Amino acid sequence: MGQIMAQQLVKDRQKFVILDRESDRVAKAEQLGYLATIGNATDENLLISVGIQKARVLATVLPDDAANVFITLTARGLNQNLIILSRGELPSTEKKLKLAGADRVVLPAIIGGMRMANLITRPTSTDFLKSQSDRHYLDELLSQINIQIDELVIKKSSALANKSVGHIEVRGKGTFIIVAIRREDKTVIKNPDRSVMLRPGDTVIVMGHHGDIPQFAQFNELKSKMRYRGSSIS
Repeated sequence: MGQIMAQQLVKDRQKFVILDRESDRVAKAEQLGYLATIGNATDENLLISVGIQKARVLATVLPDDAANVFITLTARGLNQNLIILSRGELPSTEKKLKLAGADRVVLPAIIGGMRMANLITRPTSTDFLKSQSDRHYLDELLSQINIQIDELVIKKSSALANKSVGHIEVRGKGTFIIVAIRREDKTVIKNPDRSVMLRPGDTVIVMGHHGDIPQFAQFNELKSKMRYRGSSIS
């Protein structure tokens, strides 16, 4: 997890320092050009020596909940303005980490489980959002502005079968946009042109405000397969 973070931070041109108790991992980090220090992140003096009091963000990603809680508690005591991101192995640890001072808690096991479930129940959206960083970024944005992503299946009886993307968006009165279409042969059309025709059996991925899409789907005899944000649709 730490390696992936470091790679992404380098891509984003962010400065950071790595703390690790294992000398071989520190040596490997230094070979990659990272600034790294050997030591235990639970050591208050070590945190001070690497600039915790001036740092903007601390991420503690050990596979040890107790250690992450202690590091979070120590870091919060040294810098009240620090943004602390903490990893948790067990869901029950989330509350403890937040009480210790964590601003955000990441639970890899839950994220992985949900990802696998989505591959089963929401394949179209999962294929469309293949990039993990894109999914996480989109998830953050959606949660802030009350936006959802739905998969709508065009049934033969629907008034929208054999209609264009532009026709559907106009009929929706601006309440959503079509971001992708998946044909029955599994072909995916991303950002479809307004002239693209929808066929019976197509799965349409739409993005819009919470509550608007289910009403539109019901009115136009569309089968809603999922909701990315908000309560589920039957």
